[in-house]
Amino acid sequence: MESAYKLYNYALTLRPINAFTPPDGLIRVEANPKETEELYGINAQHGIAIYPFLIEQAKRVDYGMPVLLSDSQTDILVDVVLEGMKLDRIEDYLFEIGDTQIRKSFMARIYGLTQNSMLVANEDKFLAALAQRVTIRKKPFAKGVAQ
Repeated sequence: MESAYKLYNYALTLRPINAFTPPDGLIRVEANPKETEELYGINAQHGIAIYPFLIEQAKRVDYGMPVLLSDSQTDILVDVVLEGMKLDRIEDYLFEIGDTQIRKSFMARIYGLTQNSMLVANEDKFLAALAQRVTIRKKPFAKGVAQ
């Protein structure tokens, strides 16, 4: 029963599923819905491959299969960002995120961390989740906290 586990959608940007597409475990391939380009800004010209697990980043990059993270999966990218960037730098960006150019720059930097192998459908929800996690991580180090 498919719904018993988490599913990951991958845009097939370079080639259709074939012998050179990673790994075993493919559940199905769906046609490229027009919404994919509208939501993620990417053309999955060979469809969407659905797997029951997250394929490692190097393989996603090699095969041109960025994972299309749903709203409920944005924590995956939040974890990558928190591992790859300093909290103070993230806070600087989040403080200025209302500026369109800063937002674009920040998202480009985030996608650079994953070599464009992870894309989110809803940047606003992703940024809110990131801000919440940054706040939670910073709380124990707040000034004036009794030790």
